[in-house]
Amino acid sequence: MILILSCDGDLSADLVIEWLEYYNQEYIRLNSFDLLSDNFEIRLAENKYVIKINNSVFPIDEIKAVWFRKFGFFEDSYYFLKASVIFNREILTHITREFNRVLSILISALSDKRWITNPKFINLNKFEVLRMARECDFFVPDSYIVNNLVQIGKKEEFIVKSIVDPIIAEFGINKCMMYTNLLTDIDKEYMPQRFLPSLVQKKIDKAYEIRVFYLMGKCYSMVIFSQTDNQTKLDFRQYNWDKPNRFLPYNLPLVEEKKIKKLMKRLNLNCGSIDLIKAKDNNYYFLEVNPTGQFGMVDFPCNYGLHKKVAQTLIKLNS
Repeated sequence: MILILSCDGDLSADLVIEWLEYYNQEYIRLNSFDLLSDNFEIRLAENKYVIKINNSVFPIDEIKAVWFRKFGFFEDSYYFLKASVIFNREILTHITREFNRVLSILISALSDKRWITNPKFINLNKFEVLRMARECDFFVPDSYIVNNLVQIGKKEEFIVKSIVDPIIAEFGINKCMMYTNLLTDIDKEYMPQRFLPSLVQKKIDKAYEIRVFYLMGKCYSMVIFSQTDNQTKLDFRQYNWDKPNRFLPYNLPLVEEKKIKKLMKRLNLNCGSIDLIKAKDNNYYFLEVNPTGQFGMVDFPCNYGLHKKVAQTLIKLNS
């Protein structure tokens, strides 16, 4: 049996399930919200876990293949309480940790299964990944973690980004996301001399961006022509809905694919989304890897059939 660990409203999980049904495969989808909305129990029985959902025993022994898609997005799942109760941030952080520990017990009960994206290896240190990428012969932008303006200097252009993941912060009815941004002289003028240690990188003059979906040793690449639009030239996620960037299939050089395979093997990842830049100096620069990154954005414009390929991979792991 195949298990999909996902979250409510995840389109990629929906589409993979459609292919599993087409191939007449038995599967279970478990969303993180189910652990809040349904009756849920984990019990220690001798030397193993017994899990019940709505008083039905969860068939751990029958499961052979697991896809860790999007699982454990606690704050999104907890919206029904946030809507009616104003939480202190410290309380919400504590509850989140409690919930994540429960999820880790569930993951532990499935540790001997065959995984697409084993959750044991998804908590990456972005700075450490950059170091490993250099060891795998990637070009990597000069990167620094600094806590004062003196270390940044004024001779070169730097971009600043989240050292973990971009978050969506709420300010009343408004939401803001942390994007990659250029650190300008005006920013430096109004910034304090000392601040929380932050990640900055030397700005690379890019020709275009590349998003690669990696699955079981194969690379599916897409070029993003974001550089000619002021809104998207530093971060294509600042979408211009009036004039969208062009997305096209891309033939990544074999030598770059070999670097990706080498890095993903070192990271113990068999699936993930990788961001690269093709620079004006004609080199490919590694930016980051997201073990559970979106791949529909690569699949639909490029017609790779990735949801079908994920389903076929699960079926193979389940055999």
